[in-house]
Amino acid sequence: MIIAECPNLNETPEEHLRIKGDYETSVDDDVLDDLVEAWPGCGKCGADLYVLDFQEPTEVIE
Repeated sequence: MIIAECPNLNETPEEHLRIKGDYETSVDDDVLDDLVEAWPGCGKCGADLYVLDFQEPTEVIE
């Protein structure tokens, strides 16, 4: 899952940028680079986006 959002999202969520994407296979860092290049900041206030990339484990080891 990749999440990128404006740090000012709590003010008026419908006006600030938030991107959430799910993917089923592992991806490399190019996905994040492309995301940040396409949307470097919020269109409403210009703030840099917070970006988080994480994957769910494919198996649990006990």
